[in-house]
Amino acid sequence: MGVLSLLTSIREIKKAVVGDMMGTLLETMGDSKGEVVAAVMGFALTTMNQAGDAMGLGSLQRCCYVGKKETCIITLLDNTIIAAYIDPSAPISGVEKKLDTALYRNQQ
Repeated sequence: MGVLSLLTSIREIKKAVVGDMMGTLLETMGDSKGEVVAAVMGFALTTMNQAGDAMGLGSLQRCCYVGKKETCIITLLDNTIIAAYIDPSAPISGVEKKLDTALYRNQQ
């Protein structure tokens, strides 16, 4: 079962990209630029993890990028990166909670 199948119940997610830390596209839903997004996410999160380690924060778990037209919630599940695009007017914390529930993070 793929990661995207876990997210189908979250109606706020309009499109999503799943990749790994090497920048490889694993799955995509509704995004024609999935390969580019996966490559950029892999590079960016590797760099952000290095910064987090240097600052004593550890590995990144989640971040949000809010633009005028879209918001992207990026979350890590082991070595898998999930970029979930939502409308910027949607409550980010509510979608984050749904992501956690869908990805079973609350059960750990």
